Amino acid sequence: MIIHTFEDGGRTLRCKERLMQGLPALGIEECILLPVPSTRGGVFLPGTGAGVDTVIDMVKDGTLTVGYSIPDEIKEKILKRGGIVYDACADECFLVGNAELTAIAALGILLTTEKRVPRDITFGVVGYGRIGKELTRFLLFLGARVRVFTTRPDVRLLLSEFGVATSESVYSENLMGIDILLNTAPAKIFDTECTAFSENMRVIDLASGNNFPAFPSVETYPSIPARMYPESSGELLAECALSYAERVLGEGGN
Repeated sequence: MIIHTFEDGGRTLRCKERLMQGLPALGIEECILLPVPSTRGGVFLPGTGAGVDTVIDMVKDGTLTVGYSIPDEIKEKILKRGGIVYDACADECFLVGNAELTAIAALGILLTTEKRVPRDITFGVVGYGRIGKELTRFLLFLGARVRVFTTRPDVRLLLSEFGVATSESVYSENLMGIDILLNTAPAKIFDTECTAFSENMRVIDLASGNNFPAFPSVETYPSIPARMYPESSGELLAECALSYAERVLGEGGN
């Protein structure tokens, strides 16, 4: 069993260990384990010194390539060489599991850095996608006061039925009383001066990109699951990749 890797982070090492255990039972003898994410800013395998040709040249008939955000043209080249492609960013199983790890990791940071327990804090959660849902669920379980910021009227209606405060906009009076703002939306927020900011409001950004250009003290945590829980993160990636490979092989296609 051969597994090619391009970096040696904790997530990659744990994922490799689990794949070494599971792939032989599927009849897969070779695997290419790409970094997560596999592309950033249009660059393939950022920070590794490896490029597209390096990966393509490794692919043989039956090789499993595991990554996150693999361009379609690269997938096509791998498939033409008889390989199997698992792209975690297109797998709901991985995305849901990663959202849960992200929410738990964010709470881990809060619980170890705050001087108050959650029930004494008012949180604002921007966005109600996978991560926003998990954050809201955990915070409510811990007894915190939570306001969810989302532009979706159906979500605001649903949350209000369960007694959860919501707002459409993160501007103006809607921010008053918020102690900690947790952003999960990959979009620019507060790109101009916002007078509603409290000097004591803590802002934590869990989404990718420069989402708070007008708020220099924002705390950013990219790839937080791998940083805080590398073994769990690696286990999740491996299990989802194994399930996908088993399903594809069972269907007799790529």
